[in-house]
Amino acid sequence: MVLDSKDSWRNLPYALMPAGVGLGLLIYPWVGVLDPAMTAPIMVPFGIVWLLIAGCINSYHSELILDEQEGSVVYRTSLWLHSWGNKALRGNVPRVVLKKEGGSYRFVMELTEGEDIQVTTFDYWRSREWSEHVAAFLRVELIDKCRDGDSLSAEELNASLCDQQIELEPPGEAPGKIEMVWDSPNRATIAIPARGIIPSARPRLALGLLSLLSSLSVPLLGWHPALYLGGPVLAMIFWYRPLAQATHRETISVSPRGLLVQISNFGRSRTVSLASHEIRSVSVVKGDDARFEHQDFDWHAVCVESVEGVDAHVQLGSHLPRMKHVEWLRKTLLYILTK
Repeated sequence: MVLDSKDSWRNLPYALMPAGVGLGLLIYPWVGVLDPAMTAPIMVPFGIVWLLIAGCINSYHSELILDEQEGSVVYRTSLWLHSWGNKALRGNVPRVVLKKEGGSYRFVMELTEGEDIQVTTFDYWRSREWSEHVAAFLRVELIDKCRDGDSLSAEELNASLCDQQIELEPPGEAPGKIEMVWDSPNRATIAIPARGIIPSARPRLALGLLSLLSSLSVPLLGWHPALYLGGPVLAMIFWYRPLAQATHRETISVSPRGLLVQISNFGRSRTVSLASHEIRSVSVVKGDDARFEHQDFDWHAVCVESVEGVDAHVQLGSHLPRMKHVEWLRKTLLYILTK
């Protein structure tokens, strides 16, 4: 098994600056005011060097290679035509530890003999999924310090709701504007409608409107007509998040066999499906919880987490206004999934 972190779009912002410098050095001798015969021999070599640096930055990626025959995990880093790696063998790693350092997440394979192997990723869920794969493969304990030191053994990483004894009372009527329809005695469809414009989004809407109005002053100030575009562009930047919040809606079909979720907002739509034996837990996340994804909302949500090997999780109800609504959603999903 190979786990690859090659995401060119993540490296691209860091590669743009040296690429721009390189292109500028290559072009300037022929468009500048100085004699090309004098500037080209100096600028062109430096321009090529800067473009090579940009290519190296954009090509940087890492991968984990899990070799079942050898019982080893190889963490290999590649930089264009060069790569280097470290190896951990099964039996030489007592545990895997996941933690946050600065703005990134890192999991560490602690070696009994030799130097520990550290793997850094951009986001929590990628680091969590990779560390689960490694811990299950090496058959060791996973300690997640991002969850107050929560630990799972190799067996618990693959334990689903089907392996747990959960008894819950019926959740009762759906609160607020949530709609729940029983399609059959064991299947229900839960619809969480869009909330519309929320109060905290009004300042961004006002700033977007001011940006549009400011573009009308361009001819009065004698600026170039191309600056007309600045107002609409800034307005869309300010309005995107409020519009995504206002149009966010979710439809959840749930039964003891699993759940099917459709999430849509501002023209985007995605569907996620998980079988019951693929779901490890259904819990409430909020605030600075590492599992909480601050994409469109910053309050609370229900996190449906998958077992090791599935690499799928889904966040539901993030736009619900009250915690009791989120708690109802969690209990309802658990009740039906374990019914």
